[in-house]
Amino acid sequence: ETLGERVTPLVSNLVRTTGLGMESNAPVWYNALWLQRTIKALHREADERLNEAKALLSTTPNLSSTAESKDMAELWMKARTLMDEGVNATWKGDAVGAMECTEEALTTLDSLFTLFDSSFVPEKDFPQEQAMAVFAPLLFPLLIPMLAGLRREFKRYKELQDKKNA
Repeated sequence: ETLGERVTPLVSNLVRTTGLGMESNAPVWYNALWLQRTIKALHREADERLNEAKALLSTTPNLSSTAESKDMAELWMKARTLMDEGVNATWKGDAVGAMECTEEALTTLDSLFTLFDSSFVPEKDFPQEQAMAVFAPLLFPLLIPMLAGLRREFKRYKELQDKKNA
């Protein structure tokens, strides 16, 4: 069961709980479909951000049992719980509660990403000697013909300048 299938509410429940269509000039079904689509988009965005945060936290080797890592884990769990509450609210037909929970989950994920520091990611260990050993055999054979062509063009330019001045 995908997230989209879990989040799809019945149109009649959305109209009943939100009262959309009562003050608007648009038809009731249009407002209900708009609300349904908005909730789906919010859930999809929060789910993607949640998976991105999970991947980031699980692949970062320098996160140990520090206070920052515990805070980030708590924020991730809070966002996950809010997402579940949003899905449950959607199933119950509480569109406003679903949107509030999902938006709060997105805010929580934003604060998680601000806590994540680039110092947690290790620097690339690629010594200059190794780079030279890899790229020198590729570049030196190209360098000799390029220098020879540059020398030949410089000579030709000098000859043209001498002919022009003479």
